[in-house]
Amino acid sequence: MVDVVGVPAQQRYLRLEILERMQTLKEELEDMETIVKEDYLNSDVDDSSIVGLKGKLKDLENQIVKIVENK
Repeated sequence: MVDVVGVPAQQRYLRLEILERMQTLKEELEDMETIVKEDYLNSDVDDSSIVGLKGKLKDLENQIVKIVENK
């Protein structure tokens, strides 16, 4: 009987953990946005650095799409 009760609690914990990680990622993206605006877009950074950053952001976007689509 204890195992039956423990499973839903464990599932709730996993769901809460996912929500907490998503919140952490959201906060990190907001921090990244500020850093990019201040360090890359508002200063004299060479175009190759910006192109590199653009590629990394595209890779990140693709990873998010894969997670959302569950691939």
